[in-house]
Amino acid sequence: MQLIQKKFIIYGFDKNEHSGNIRFKKASQKEFLDDLVGCQGVIANAGFTLISEALHLGKPYLAIPLKRQFEQIYNAVEIEQLGYGKHWDEIDREKIEAFLFNIDIYAKNLKKYKKEDNGKIFKKIDELIKKYTQ
Repeated sequence: MQLIQKKFIIYGFDKNEHSGNIRFKKASQKEFLDDLVGCQGVIANAGFTLISEALHLGKPYLAIPLKRQFEQIYNAVEIEQLGYGKHWDEIDREKIEAFLFNIDIYAKNLKKYKKEDNGKIFKKIDELIKKYTQ
């Protein structure tokens, strides 16, 4: 079987080794963030935190939501509807290749992604504290 002509980095298997075009890495916050910044796209579950980080960095996202996890299913569907990536319940070679084939379209769509800091939430928290402590 011919390999997909991309390099992949996988976290979560508690090992550092190579297998063809796949590199497994042990957990490391610094390396993970460096890899996230430098990657072309992300393939992962549909948890809010990683999706938020990836979208903020303009990284297209292939989401595989955890089964029976409503939040993850919702997040995955939203990614696809917004044009920032694709979602499937399970992946295989064909689905990864389809995602990669369209990755430039997703990246272009992400250029319209509105980046915000935490200012709005902090302002709302301050308002609520003031309202309920007086």
